[in-house]
Amino acid sequence: MSELSTKRDWKQIDWKATLQYNVFRSVCSIPGWLLLLYFSSKQFQPIMFLLPIVYFAFWLPLGLICGWLSKLGVPLVGIITGISSIVIVFGDPVVWLIHKLKPNLVSIENPKFLDFHLIVFVIKNPETIPLCPFVGRVVSDEHIEFMGEIFPLHKTLFIIKEDWSVETLKDKYFGFVDVNGCIKKGRLQKGIDPRETNIGAIVDYLDNGICNDPQNNRIGQFDVLIESASDSISESSNGTSTLPYSEENHKELLSRLSEISIKRKLEKADFPEWYKTCPFAGEVKALESIDYLGTAWSTKETVFDIDYRGMVKTPYDENFGYVEENGDIIKDRENNLEPEKVASIKGNFCYGNNQKIGQFINQTN
Repeated sequence: MSELSTKRDWKQIDWKATLQYNVFRSVCSIPGWLLLLYFSSKQFQPIMFLLPIVYFAFWLPLGLICGWLSKLGVPLVGIITGISSIVIVFGDPVVWLIHKLKPNLVSIENPKFLDFHLIVFVIKNPETIPLCPFVGRVVSDEHIEFMGEIFPLHKTLFIIKEDWSVETLKDKYFGFVDVNGCIKKGRLQKGIDPRETNIGAIVDYLDNGICNDPQNNRIGQFDVLIESASDSISESSNGTSTLPYSEENHKELLSRLSEISIKRKLEKADFPEWYKTCPFAGEVKALESIDYLGTAWSTKETVFDIDYRGMVKTPYDENFGYVEENGDIIKDRENNLEPEKVASIKGNFCYGNNQKIGQFINQTN
């Protein structure tokens, strides 16, 4: 998860838990300071029992003010912020140990052994990704040239999904939108977290329903209701009808493709023009007899079977995983574990475990 931003996550802060945790840190820092001062002066310093009061009344406000001044460019004041954090960091190892022995006594799940933050904010459901407020389409509001293409009036530029991912009519893996409304190119390997605002290059950004490019030129507007005349049902050269992109058509298409894939191998003819098929559709065949992924593979045996959707299966696992745009083969894992990269297609070969494991044969039909 991204670093907490008080501006962005203000409403998500659990103030009661925040107060409890930081008071607990300050109280737990007392033994450390008592020992340190005793060994340095050979005298017991009972005044250190007032440390929590002194910390919240003096060191915390001083550190926050100096931290703010440091961000404004004032030199050296950041040192004072560091000193202020050291006052309370003595309690972190004690908090960490208590959490290991009695987790219910600590108000957060995973306290750090040493946390040099002046104050640790506790937020509600920190791992829960919020609902996307940008679900819909971005359409051109004039005839424009954008991303190397010509878009007529009211042509769909982007489709923003409920999971924060962004598609175009030609690329279903185009990118994602972050919590600030910035549309970015590229899918994050470990999944999309819209709070990661510092990741990815901005392609466009949404501001009060208007879509602007990085140079602040208006290119379109956000509107789920506008339908493009050029998006209407068209007739292909072979006489078959091709459906335009729409949320309903997309879901229907994916359902139909899943049914077809059970009966036979998917072909390019199964996809409408707007669907960007996976460039790595094909098979990876073992170059020689190898032990890989806990299985013994014989020469020329199919290790991975990749369809035009980018879905990957093996002879032993129908739902193995998927392939990324860069050719990385990702294995889906159960129990909410992060997907794992297991191989990568580069040119005519597939590599895994730092060795060439197979030959990649592209599907042509």
